[in-house]
Amino acid sequence: MNATSIVAVAGILGTLVGAVIGPMITASLSSRNEHRARLRDARATLYIDINVATSAAERFVNAATDADRRRELRRPRKPEGWETLDARVYLLASLELRDAWQESIKALDRLEWHIFEESGIGADPLTGHLTDDMAIVVAARSRTRRVFELTRAATEDG
Repeated sequence: MNATSIVAVAGILGTLVGAVIGPMITASLSSRNEHRARLRDARATLYIDINVATSAAERFVNAATDADRRRELRRPRKPEGWETLDARVYLLASLELRDAWQESIKALDRLEWHIFEESGIGADPLTGHLTDDMAIVVAARSRTRRVFELTRAATEDG
């Protein structure tokens, strides 16, 4: 075999290998990019859902401390799809956001228990009130704000 034949055979083999491996590499990269896009979209939806739930919690805290809005105060209802929201938080959110989410839920549960069980204040503005500087209110507000901060930061990090 002369040098020209060797070059020709090498060229043919290279073309065949490229024709076989090229589409496999392209498919793999495409699949990876599609997976990243689906994950990004799932997280964006999750952050929106977290903020919807956290906004409802914030309204509950605001009604608890505002005598004019006290009649709006009801036991907070878990949002539709709560169980799947909690599961999606554990699946898709960062550890820091998961922890903040759980801390906000605990703080709001404590506030709800205080309003409706421990103090008996409930929705009647004449039976007592909570002030913005009460530790239980400060804790609930700071925990919900932290969730908002983390979802905003996660969205910006994209």
